[in-house]
Amino acid sequence: LLVKAGQVEDPFEASFLLLAGLSYLQAFGDGNKRMGRLLSNEPLLRAGLPPLSFIGIDKTPYILGLIEFYEVGSTGLLGQAIAGSYEMTAPDYIQAVTVQRVPHGLELRERGRIAEALGRLFRDRTPDAGIPGLVNEVFGDLNEADRGKMAEILTETADRASAASAFLYGVTEGDIRKRNVDNRRLRPCPKCRQSPCVCEDGSNIPGP
Repeated sequence: LLVKAGQVEDPFEASFLLLAGLSYLQAFGDGNKRMGRLLSNEPLLRAGLPPLSFIGIDKTPYILGLIEFYEVGSTGLLGQAIAGSYEMTAPDYIQAVTVQRVPHGLELRERGRIAEALGRLFRDRTPDAGIPGLVNEVFGDLNEADRGKMAEILTETADRASAASAFLYGVTEGDIRKRNVDNRRLRPCPKCRQSPCVCEDGSNIPGP
């Protein structure tokens, strides 16, 4: 099952395969569902995505979904339960891990508007230089210090966003890739100090 999951390109599909498959196979004397929940995060973490969190998940549809899968092979109910939980918990994980610290109180209070602002940023291909203006539009009610902090949050979050997290911001994977590639091309090259890079080896040219 682990080999099969490793062959699945979509990390969400691989995660779901491990979650449902290990629970169904009953490979261990005890703890099969727990092992499935644990291993289901490996494909997500390997792809740079937030892990599944089962804290606060509605246990009734989750358990019924497992039973439905065991009995008739349908993944509909289980998929809905997992997707609903992931939608609620993934943004908080991203906010915390992106900056490698405990989330700033501003992030916790404004997470809804942060997601909205990031959606606009990716759709409009807003470069780093345009983020302060976006902050003034979306967060004009905040004081100057908080707006400065918010600009830092948006800059860091956007730069590290994975294309696979597009659904969190209501954009396409292409929106995130295109914006971040274009934005990195605008940054001065650390070697030649020019923008765009004029080094023969293309030091500042981002990868795909």
